[in-house]
Amino acid sequence: MPSPLHEQLLELMRGRPAFAAELLRDAAGLRLGAEVLVTARTGGQSFVQLQPPEYRADLVIELGTGRSELAIIVEVQLGIDDEKRGSWPQYVAALWGRLRCPVWLLVVTVDAVVAKWCAQRIEIGGMQLRPVVIGPDDIPVVTDAQAALDDPELAVLSALAHAASPQGLEICKGAAEAVMLQRVPTRYTCIDLMLSRLPEAARRALEEFMSQGYEYQSEFFRRLVAEGKAEGKAEGKAEAILAVLAARGVSVPDHVVARLHSCHDLGVLERWLRRAVLVSSAEDLLG
Repeated sequence: MPSPLHEQLLELMRGRPAFAAELLRDAAGLRLGAEVLVTARTGGQSFVQLQPPEYRADLVIELGTGRSELAIIVEVQLGIDDEKRGSWPQYVAALWGRLRCPVWLLVVTVDAVVAKWCAQRIEIGGMQLRPVVIGPDDIPVVTDAQAALDDPELAVLSALAHAASPQGLEICKGAAEAVMLQRVPTRYTCIDLMLSRLPEAARRALEEFMSQGYEYQSEFFRRLVAEGKAEGKAEGKAEAILAVLAARGVSVPDHVVARLHSCHDLGVLERWLRRAVLVSSAEDLLG
């Protein structure tokens, strides 16, 4: 079963497919302009042969308008697994056969030993497969707050790769601020994983930093934080309304759930919460 770290590294690229393309561009020296990067999207990850078994890559990213002009198979590798040296060439061949465009294998790891193993060429008769590997030595140390804010996915990857380094606490602080301010969907999981990879003293320091908060110096950031807190309260009230309705056995259609989560007026949500204990239908709640 994939670990939380494995899934979070994939989620960084699944949430913004251009991030994987940027990593490949920088590592392989490809010329991928902004006009191509904006076309990045996730693709099918299963490769079915005429006979079993079925092979499934971690993630497939396709680039190009209309038909795919380039494809990236993303594999997150946290340990040495010799079976992958047999399945990776099949992934590449199957995807090339489906799309008939250049296919690159991008392997992401936060372990230096695993990165060295992944980078070995795979000999296939007269052909070779050379994975493009992004390991700790290839992941920049992101300590600048603005750089983290501009690219929170890279900041998180930097934190997960370099948490144990002397600069680990500084990197994790910047990444934690970035994912909270940019409201990255998996921000809490990101911070949890950063904490798990820090040495104990640094982990306690980051926990204290996150619990006490940071006094932002600009009105812009203070407003962002205030809006985030208000939105968090609204989300909590929306969940409380749904819990009350569920406990009373009142069915809630999807459009009502969407309406509750899209409302950020705490007064309205409080009124709906009081109604939730009385109404016989979810529509009556909003009426």
